[in-house]
Amino acid sequence: MKTYETLKTELLNINGILTGLFETARSIPGLKNQSFDQWEDTCTGITKDTTSDDIHVAVVGTIKSGKSTFVNTLLTGDYLKRGAGVVTSIVTRVVGGEHKQAHLFFKSWDEVNHDIQQALILFPDDRFSSTDNFDIRRQKDREELERAISSLSADQLFTKDMRNVNSVLLSSYLNGYDRVHDIVASDSTELHFDPDHFPDHREFVSSDALSVYLSDIRLEVADTKLGDHIEIADCQGSDSPNPLHLAMIQDYLYRTNLIVYVVSSRTGVRQADIRFLSMIKKMAIIDNILFVVNCDFSEHDSLGDLENGIEKIHEELKLLIPGAVLFSFSGLYHLFDEQQGQLSAKDQARLDQWQQESDFITYSSAERQRFFDTFYQKINRERFALLLKNHLERLSMVGDGIDQWIQLSKVMLDQDADGAGKITEKIELHRLRINQMKSVIQNTLEGAIDKLKRDLKPEIDRFFDARSGEMVRQLIDFIRSYSINYNDYLDGIESSGFGGTLYVIYQDFKQAVDIYMAENLTPEIVRFVKRLEKKLADSIVTITKPFDNMIREVISEHRFALENIGLNINGSEYGGNTELDLERIKTIVGIVIPPAKAMMRYSAHVKTDAVIRLGVYKLIGAVKKVIRKPFSSENEETVMAFKGAVKRIKQETERSVLAQLKDHRENIKFQYVLKLADAASREINERLCERFQASVLQMAEFKNLIGEKQSDRQKANDILKDMGQTAGEIGDRIDAVREGLSQLVQETME
Repeated sequence: MKTYETLKTELLNINGILTGLFETARSIPGLKNQSFDQWEDTCTGITKDTTSDDIHVAVVGTIKSGKSTFVNTLLTGDYLKRGAGVVTSIVTRVVGGEHKQAHLFFKSWDEVNHDIQQALILFPDDRFSSTDNFDIRRQKDREELERAISSLSADQLFTKDMRNVNSVLLSSYLNGYDRVHDIVASDSTELHFDPDHFPDHREFVSSDALSVYLSDIRLEVADTKLGDHIEIADCQGSDSPNPLHLAMIQDYLYRTNLIVYVVSSRTGVRQADIRFLSMIKKMAIIDNILFVVNCDFSEHDSLGDLENGIEKIHEELKLLIPGAVLFSFSGLYHLFDEQQGQLSAKDQARLDQWQQESDFITYSSAERQRFFDTFYQKINRERFALLLKNHLERLSMVGDGIDQWIQLSKVMLDQDADGAGKITEKIELHRLRINQMKSVIQNTLEGAIDKLKRDLKPEIDRFFDARSGEMVRQLIDFIRSYSINYNDYLDGIESSGFGGTLYVIYQDFKQAVDIYMAENLTPEIVRFVKRLEKKLADSIVTITKPFDNMIREVISEHRFALENIGLNINGSEYGGNTELDLERIKTIVGIVIPPAKAMMRYSAHVKTDAVIRLGVYKLIGAVKKVIRKPFSSENEETVMAFKGAVKRIKQETERSVLAQLKDHRENIKFQYVLKLADAASREINERLCERFQASVLQMAEFKNLIGEKQSDRQKANDILKDMGQTAGEIGDRIDAVREGLSQLVQETME
């Protein structure tokens, strides 16, 4: 870790010194308008790119597996709320910083009202037959909703022995309104907690009534081992009863570089773990994952008992992921151990008891150290070494360019006006040739990218097509074939009525569809998008390969021309690595895949139709009784009404889901894939053109010095001499960083 940070800091220091040389050059008499735009843009870009070279680590697992405790252990402090609510909690991101502070981002009023309107679909209260006009800011709306919720029966409040997600959501929004109504606004807002008030942010995390209003949490923590380029995300439990939570986890997983999966030694591998890991495999992001067994010392009689449990967990994981890498330690013990003197009496007593178990502690400490060694090795490995290497080579090109400019400037000072003019003319001719080459590259790339985009559009359309796309067809089949045992709902009619029971049926159905989409649809979309990204990157590399020899030829001509006028050219060839880092491009440009949760914003407005249908069946029943042909059972008319309503619900859901998928398809197409294609094209064009940087020497301003008084020429010589010495030192420092990077790569691969 220290090696990476040291090299990164040195690279930025070199970049700063190099940038200073441009200002020094402009201090030469007559050169205040000297242009170094391209070189300065590169240096600015290196600073920007380096500060955005963050790695994202997702900590995932089931509810109560110890994720927050594990993150606190990584941070060596009790920063995250342990055991936060499972219904409205969100992904909490933590980064290193100079000071401890919290940034809480709130939903807009439109987003809040949309959530409520979704939860009110088919709500068993005539006041909410139309949900589109509900606005929580109106006192009347809040009071009516509060009365409606209080009138719900137990059948409507609980689903499969758990609080119904929608009833909790509605109650939470109402209960938290008074606390946040001055914070939430028409647009997203941020609430900041400085170091003195940092603990206050937990009020929002631990309370469902407050956290429901949050869209994001970002904590900055000082004095951690992580450095300032790692973001740790504490994700919701993968078995949360709210499918939207799973969608939010998936959205973060898509951009993560490393996954840490936490399993509790108390529960072992559960069915929920298997389902979640299977989903990760479908998303094609299983390659970079570490498993941590969070050991509960109190649950095991001996170290042997603990090791047997860990071995069983490892064997079960290897059935799903053959190369699973497992670490086992007690996050809570090490967290308490780091906080001695700050613990409550209860926690101190637990720590005192554990410290008597020396074999547990020795085992856990060794495993924890083994985890940290592997964790930091993965973080430092190829990705960051490669990122620094790319930045270093760009810096080296600029360094060679300014060195050549300094040498050529000295030659120009020794010339009379005629000699300087001839040199300037040669340099200018060569610069024009390079600019022509740049135009050829740009035009060729633009044409090829346009064709590639035309090919990608129909491929995306086919994938999302309900007829030709297998994924969407399977979703429609699931909706149409969803089976309901109506007898399970008949008992609730007496307490909840027809409308109330239909609400429960719809909520159960919608949750099943949401879970299906999260576990099956989203992983397939992610895998498809990754396939498109690879196709995009491979195509661009293929397109640009022929330019390599052309660029080398032009650069060789430039070197030969400079050597003919007495310059000593020692620079590198900077050749031919046209491999694209799409992750870096996405980060810099701000391109993100459309969120998975957006697909779940479908609805089915069928309540009025269903109630009318029940009335019709009751009328038919009455007529049949008159002619002595009653229904076969007293509930048959109700079941028939339910079946008719569910048929309409399925039809409306299918229509709404297809509309949402169409929007998602267009967003992926135009806001992600095609934008990424344009950004990648610009990136590769800039990289190819950067290889000319040392060869593009603009010397026109230097003619202003020729014929100037001797004192100005002497001053210019003195400045150039100092600049030459600095440029030489820059070259030496770049070589030292290059050697350090080579050692870093070697160490992390051993």
